[in-house]
Amino acid sequence: MLQARFAATLSALGPFSSSPHLAIALSGGGDSMALTLLAEDWARAHGRRITALTVDHGLRAESRSEAERVATWMRERGIEHHILTPPLQPAIRNPQAQARARRYTALNEACTNLGCAALLLAHHADDQAETVALQRHRGTSPPSRAGMPAVRWQGNLALIRPLLGTRKKVLIQYLRGRQQDWVEDPSNADDRYARNRLRQQLTEANILALWHEAQHAGQQRHAAELARNDWLKLHTRTTLSSAIFNHAAWLALFPLERMDYLSHAIRIIGGKAFRPRLVESERLATRIAGEAAGAATLGHCHIRWRAADIIIGQEHAARATLDSGTLPPHMQEGAPHKNTLVTRPFWWFSLPLNDTAIT
Repeated sequence: MLQARFAATLSALGPFSSSPHLAIALSGGGDSMALTLLAEDWARAHGRRITALTVDHGLRAESRSEAERVATWMRERGIEHHILTPPLQPAIRNPQAQARARRYTALNEACTNLGCAALLLAHHADDQAETVALQRHRGTSPPSRAGMPAVRWQGNLALIRPLLGTRKKVLIQYLRGRQQDWVEDPSNADDRYARNRLRQQLTEANILALWHEAQHAGQQRHAAELARNDWLKLHTRTTLSSAIFNHAAWLALFPLERMDYLSHAIRIIGGKAFRPRLVESERLATRIAGEAAGAATLGHCHIRWRAADIIIGQEHAARATLDSGTLPPHMQEGAPHKNTLVTRPFWWFSLPLNDTAIT
């Protein structure tokens, strides 16, 4: 039964499942609707409370009516539900990335207000395969080939993806068996978006191969993150908006580790969701390794290196300070700090793939 597998997955993913109150990101689509029903049954069986959260960006004329339809379904099932309406922002070059950032900000704030330590997300095995294909297409660094983790943290909030081992067709059959309707988002068929174009090109064999690639890469990434944390604790100093690497220690790393640690720091300090592209990270790491001193910009960061240090700061706020050649007091040796580059390793899904349609 899919419900039994769902419960086993939650148990395998860690202690968050003992939390008395879990939130669910419910768009109203088939994936998140199946997740909500599975979580509803699980919560009732285990004496837990769930709250479904629907984000209405207001980008489509019909989005409000869709959100209210989802609210009606939740009310009929006795599930607590809230519609979140983050403020509109001026259009940018990548509206999907902007909407995703606004969505996660709104969900995080709602979870904080509700006292939820974990948010369930409905990404499934097909989504995982598409993510790996998209990362290949973008030319991202090897760690990104692990796709999406089953558990990652956004501040103190655990983002949980318990369906990463379940195919979409299984979820759709489950919904039909429960006689539950869902909302179809027309943007999922819009060929202007790279993910949608890639989705149309993937065969069944592609999906299975990419999913297993993510599994293997995820296990490797977990081990690499543990090693990276150990190195960062010893050889870096940070603030919320800047970081300093010990140059000699960085040069002693293997070339792939140099690039990995550097691109990781740039993502954190630059405040971006993703690392720089692989070719850009490689180019910068090669420059730093080959030049005694220099400066560059990448990923909203200003990077300067010299014999002793590699200094990474947010591009506009830190440029004047970094170029002055003098480190502020809180970056001096011995200054108390919490290393912002040391992160909790992601948890990677490792249960067998559920590729058989069951109810």
